[in-house]
Amino acid sequence: MAQRTPARRYRVLRKTVVKALNHPVPPVRKSSPPRVSMLKRVEGFIDEMLLLIPHVVVRLGS
Repeated sequence: MAQRTPARRYRVLRKTVVKALNHPVPPVRKSSPPRVSMLKRVEGFIDEMLLLIPHVVVRLGS
């Protein structure tokens, strides 16, 4: 089987096609660690700001 056609169809490198054809079972993929939320980094700062400005009304779910 030619490597160029599937490589173009699936938009991968020809090396990837060769590896896939040589190994009937795909290799186990590494799982990445969970990412930290961007808000987690500034959560304490936001809480302090809300405590300093008592007239701010917070509406959740709207």
